[in-house]
Amino acid sequence: MANWYVSSVKWTAVAAWTATTAYVIGNIIRQNATPTVGNERVFRCTTAGTSLGTEPTWVVTKGATTTETAGPVWTEITGQAIFNGDGGGTAWAAPHARLGNALTTNWVAAGDTVYVDGGAFGVSPHAETQTTNIVWASVMGTTASPIRILCVDNQVVLPTTLATTASVTMNGAGLIMQLFTSGAYAYIYGVKFIAQGSSSITYIRTNSAVGFNSSLIYDSCTFDHQCTNANGFFSHVLGAIQQVSNYSEYKNCSFLTAANNPIAFNGGNVLINGGTFSASGTVPTPAFVSNPSSQANGGNVVIRDADLSVYTGTLYSASVGPSSLTVRYQNCRINGSAVMSPAPGQFGGQSFRLENCDSTNTNYRYFLSLYGGTAQQETTIVRTGGDTDGTTALSWKIVSNANNKTFQPMELDPLVVWNDVTGSSKTLTVEIASNATLTNADVWVEIEYPSSASYPLGSGLPQSTFASVSSRVANVFATAASVTASTKAWDSLVTARANTTAYVLGNIYKVASNPGRVFICTTAGTSAASEPAGLASATDGSAAVTDGTAAFQAMVRQAMTVTFTPQAKGPVKARVFVGKASQTLYVDPIATIV
Repeated sequence: MANWYVSSVKWTAVAAWTATTAYVIGNIIRQNATPTVGNERVFRCTTAGTSLGTEPTWVVTKGATTTETAGPVWTEITGQAIFNGDGGGTAWAAPHARLGNALTTNWVAAGDTVYVDGGAFGVSPHAETQTTNIVWASVMGTTASPIRILCVDNQVVLPTTLATTASVTMNGAGLIMQLFTSGAYAYIYGVKFIAQGSSSITYIRTNSAVGFNSSLIYDSCTFDHQCTNANGFFSHVLGAIQQVSNYSEYKNCSFLTAANNPIAFNGGNVLINGGTFSASGTVPTPAFVSNPSSQANGGNVVIRDADLSVYTGTLYSASVGPSSLTVRYQNCRINGSAVMSPAPGQFGGQSFRLENCDSTNTNYRYFLSLYGGTAQQETTIVRTGGDTDGTTALSWKIVSNANNKTFQPMELDPLVVWNDVTGSSKTLTVEIASNATLTNADVWVEIEYPSSASYPLGSGLPQSTFASVSSRVANVFATAASVTASTKAWDSLVTARANTTAYVLGNIYKVASNPGRVFICTTAGTSAASEPAGLASATDGSAAVTDGTAAFQAMVRQAMTVTFTPQAKGPVKARVFVGKASQTLYVDPIATIV
């Protein structure tokens, strides 16, 4: 495993070849005439002699020799550790001028380390710029032996101090910075990737290894997309930053975008762990998008512990296409004006989740967006004695849309409850409340439980030790039955009815004369000067009660139940499904077993 060195500053400092000069073995030079981008090299004199009057045509292949007729012989040595201080001598004496030069085919090998000059004590760091596409096309590293690209302090031979100052800049129109286009396994620390220009298609692509396995970890890097045209983007495949496939992780990285450029995910598996996001000019909305292509076969995106407070608009927008991308935000700071994601454009796979992310000091905010609708935390219409974070009582508010169907339902996140009883019949219950009497074709619960005492293998076959039980209607032709009525209270945090008060559709209140029930406004208007008699005798789902010029109906409380006989102690996993279109209901996300 070898070390390699990269420094635009130190490469420029290498003595340039000069004509009619006596050279001895060991002299190190670079080209005199400016080489084309990607062909910058350093050479060592391996046969002494006097240079000719005209600069030779350099052979820039790794380790190749260039012979001046009747003069010196030069051997290509660019970036090699022994000539950059590892074996003694001067540090950074023969580095690569560009990071991409070191990453070309057959240069860096699996397990190698590439040190990138981070400068120190007034010495400028590596800062390469080019006005053409930047494409790192090499297949490099393996899953067992990834390469390491480390920005380091240049003051120590065999560097031991990391830095975050080296930069790779692309400046021009219609360009692509395409990092690792083939299968690559690499860890990159502290490098700034900058895209500048005004093109409508200027990308930073951080992992576009289509058709190859690939695993990349960017640690403390900066992705700065300065394109001034709103159609550029940064994708994991950053159109401003893009992701096509495979795995990429971003640890404590900084993401900067300009001109309303979002971050796009084209598939693959992505983890953004920590870091900050900022924007110059117009703040992107949406902040993140999926941008599926013919190569996008789905994937998972997790954005965790990151500061997303710069984004004041929609956080994520899913595109219709051959993608089953799931996007999950966990423990992030978001802006108080941030808008949650709209429903994905196709059924199955695509989803958006926000877990414990907020602009204030709450620890329970939740949002789920599926093709059939949304689910989010509710802190007013909650079951008494139901779910809580220890301080705040909670339920899930489900709002389905017109896409929802019994055979293409919304599947909510699982509810897990531990069961300690074996060999006897048990009943699992999930409580719900809504404005209508729902059937088991509208909403149901399915559970998985240990059905064998021998081993915990769940195969789905007849010998499965995990059985699945559902409260759903038997099939699409069967007659649905009403979900069981419940008497559990849901009014503990609901505001009491007020006299002579304006109410609009969907407003709720409770009355002391009919405890446990929640009344929902079905006709907007102003309440009467005193409580109408009909409220005290109202039952769940009964006819609306006129209250002044308004009208209110008691919400319907129901309990979904399944009976099972567990054969082993362990977790019972319950999933709630909503199959009715355009329905609002509330789910207590605490399943009980009795």
